[in-house]
Order: sequence, then structure tokens, then C-alpha cells
Amino acid sequence: MSKLSFAEVLSSYSAVTRSLNLNMKQVPQDMVFQAISLLKQGKSVREVEELTALSKSTVGRLRKTHCTGVIKSKGGRRKVLSAADERYCVRQVTKNRVPSAVKATECLENDIGKKVGVETVRRALQKAGLGAIEKPKKPLLSAKNMRNRLSWCITHKDWTVDDWKRVIWSDEAKINRFNSDGRT
Repeated sequence: MSKLSFAEVLSSYSAVTRSLNLNMKQVPQDMVFQAISLLKQGKSVREVEELTALSKSTVGRLRKTHCTGVIKSKGGRRKVLSAADERYCVRQVTKNRVPSAVKATECLENDIGKKVGVETVRRALQKAGLGAIEKPKKPLLSAKNMRNRLSWCITHKDWTVDDWKRVIWSDEAKINRFNSDGRT
């Protein structure tokens, strides 16, 4: 916050009063100083209007001329998840093998204490490039199946090309091991 000298404020005050119509009432200097100081403190035009009883357009004009360096809030709703919270959710899914956004939400609530919706976590994961994909199913092999497969491989490892030519290959058929995927 930069401090204005009395001469600067007085000259700008006279410029503001000159820009007003002569039929309008003069704004007292102390109200102008108070409005400028409130604006410099980061108050909004509406708050300054309520505190000083100046019109919104007058306060807006003062802000335009005197408070050019003051950063305005962007407006809108604040994010529920901070960047660190989003990284935590991504880490839970990638490193700790949490299977879904629902479980990541539960972890976030249990570990950090933030209660958020599942869709919020899902959006954070999608923003990080983690979309919903179905995990590929691996063959469910029992110990007996593994032994049978190994013995089959051992017996067929020395087959020649002529031996393999006698095998009937069906490369045209689509065979699903577990369940139908809806394709033919």
C-alpha cells in the first residue's frame, strides 16, 4: 500500500469534484480520504459505499483513479480441494492402488479430514489424466491349472515346424474367456 501525500489527494479530490455536476452536492474531503483508505485496505466498492454513505459510482471513480495497484478478487466459488489435496488423491490412486474415486474420497476424509464429494475427487483425477478404465482381467489360474500349463509347455517345447503345421488354428473366431463384451 503506497501512501499518498496530502497534495496528491487534494488534487485528485478537486478533480473528482470538478467532474461532478455543479448542481450536485460537494463530497466532504474527510469522506473521500476515508473511502480511499478503505479501498486501499482491500474493501470492495459495495462495502465502502455502505461504510461511507457515498454513491457506488463515486466510490468506483475514486477506486479507478487512486487504487490502480490493488488486486481485486477474481470472484466465483473457491476450490474445495487445494493443489496438495489433488496430489494426495492422485498419489492414492497411482501408488497405493486405490481402485476408485469413491475409495480415494474415503481416504481423503479419513487421513486429511476433508469431506468432499466423489465427483470433486473424480474431476481432480481426470484433470491429472486418470480416467475411468476397466482393468484387464487376468486368467484365474489355480495351482493345478498352472502345473498343467507348465507340463503342456514342457512337452511341446521341442516341436518342429511340421508338428505345428498339423495343428488347426482358428484365427477367424473371437473367443471370450470369461464373459461377453457385447461384440460379435
